[in-house]
Amino acid sequence: MGVAHHASFVPWLEMARTEALRESGRTYAQMEADGLFLVVTELNIRYRRPARYDDVLRISCHAEIAGRERLRHHYSVELVEAGDGRASRLADQPLATGSTDLACVDEDGRPIPMPKWVRDLIPQRANNEASAARRDAELECPPPTREARRPRSVVCCEGGCPSASRTS
Repeated sequence: MGVAHHASFVPWLEMARTEALRESGRTYAQMEADGLFLVVTELNIRYRRPARYDDVLRISCHAEIAGRERLRHHYSVELVEAGDGRASRLADQPLATGSTDLACVDEDGRPIPMPKWVRDLIPQRANNEASAARRDAELECPPPTREARRPRSVVCCEGGCPSASRTS
């Protein structure tokens, strides 16, 4: 069929979430070494159009505080470059949108309040539409060089885009 399996989207969202944290100056490994773990408690994906082999994708991610122990991430998977060269596939509508809810837990898996440093990383929801428009305007993801016949992703965060990565 030449399309990415629907389950491929889940790791792409995780990559976006991981890169968002890395853009903040921390890594998941550092966070876990400090005794803070984030576990996915809910995952939602709405598929609108398929990703095809050789497509270049942009996965954007932003987070919001969803409670004392919870974070919610919102994602958009967009087609940047159609692998088959058909410009008609480049539309304003994302290929998929999604969200995840994550709970802060300790090393024993018990819920704990979100540390202040995590709360300080999350932009406030006031003026969210204006900040989302600003963030979207700032995202410039250069297409990576062509590699294998699989969709590739470029993970974008609020701070910009790291280098492209190939997904399997």
